[in-house]
Amino acid sequence: MKSIKLNETEKQILQYLQDNIEDLGHIGIRKVADANWTSPSSVFRLAQKLGFSGYKEFSYYLTSHTLAKQDVTSETDILALARDISLTLSCNQSALDKLIDTMGAQSSILMIANGYSDIIASYFAKKLTVYGYRVIQISSSGSYTTVENNLAHITHIIILTRSGETRSLIAILKKFPIQDKVIICFTQEVKSTIAKLADVTFAIIDENQGDWDNINYSQFHPMLLFFIEHLLSKLHHK
Repeated sequence: MKSIKLNETEKQILQYLQDNIEDLGHIGIRKVADANWTSPSSVFRLAQKLGFSGYKEFSYYLTSHTLAKQDVTSETDILALARDISLTLSCNQSALDKLIDTMGAQSSILMIANGYSDIIASYFAKKLTVYGYRVIQISSSGSYTTVENNLAHITHIIILTRSGETRSLIAILKKFPIQDKVIICFTQEVKSTIAKLADVTFAIIDENQGDWDNINYSQFHPMLLFFIEHLLSKLHHK
C-alpha cells in the first residue's frame, strides 16, 4: 500500500475512515462520499486501488484489523496488570501476617505521607478510624510538634512513600525515640532508607521506576490503594 499514490481526495477519504473506524459497520459508501464531497464511485475506485473488490470488503478489513489490534493490546494490558496484582499480594503475604499480629484494639497509629501519597494516607486513616483504631495523620512537613505531643501514645507508625527516600520523612524517624514503635512502610523501593528503618515493609509493584515527580504513567498509587483495601479486609476479619 505504501507504494500506491493517492490524490488529495483519496487521502481525505482514508482519514475519514480512520477517524470513524468504530462506526464503519454502520457507514455506507454513499455516506462516506457525501462526507468527503465526492461520489460513491470515487470511494469504490479507492477500495479497488488498494486491492479490494469494493467498499464493503475494504471497510470490513479496516474494522476487523483495528479491533484485533485493540483486543490484543487490551488483553496484554489486563494480563500485565493481573500479574502485578498477583505479585504484590504474594510477595507481601508474610509482611501482612506480621502486621496483623501486631495490631490490636488498643493500637494507636501515626500515619505519615507526603505529596500524592498523602491523598492515599488520608483515605487509609479514615478507614482505620472506621474500624475503631485511633489514627493521627500528618504530612511530613512542619509536623514535629504533632509527633512530639502524641508519640507517647503511639504504637504504630505507618509511612507511605513511593521512593522511600523522602528527606522529611527520614528526618522524623531519626529525630524521635521510636524504638518501641512498630514502623510500617509502604514503598516501591524495598532497599530504600525508610524501608530499612521499618519493621514491616510492603513492596508495591510499579514497573515505572525513578519517575518520582509522577510525570509519566505509574501504577504505584492505584496499586497502593488496592493493597490497602486488601489489608483492611484482613484486619476487619481478624
